[in-house]
Amino acid sequence: MIALLFGLLAFLIFLGFPIAFATGISALIVLILLDLPLSVAITQTYTGVDSFTLLAVPYFILAGEIMGAAQVVDQMVDFANALVGRLRGGLGHANVVGEMIFSGVSGSGAADASALGSITIPAMAKQGYAKDFIVALNSTAAVIGPIIPQAFR
Repeated sequence: MIALLFGLLAFLIFLGFPIAFATGISALIVLILLDLPLSVAITQTYTGVDSFTLLAVPYFILAGEIMGAAQVVDQMVDFANALVGRLRGGLGHANVVGEMIFSGVSGSGAADASALGSITIPAMAKQGYAKDFIVALNSTAAVIGPIIPQAFR
């Protein structure tokens, strides 16, 4: 049954279905084949979404947008750029330093990536950085967030 589930999921994705729909359709088909009630799917879906951590993510994104509108993130990036901007790849270094500064505020990798990524990704793309490099740098720099506040306790 697991092979059927993943095979059906891969087939639906190959056909061009969005991943969310492909996951839902393949899970529902397997539930029907196993002759399980639909309430199992509803209960498992609610249990998967009922997470305190997932509840905080939209608020971190909102905080990042508010800080972006108030130019706080721009000022942090400007400060980081003043520290390391003269180095080769300075905006990349400024991204990492900005993530380190913001991690002291939030302590969350998701908050760091969403708040600073909305500012640094377009700026780095404008300066000619490769998109793969930008995404890799932003995501790995955001991982620093949960580590730094723990190091100074």
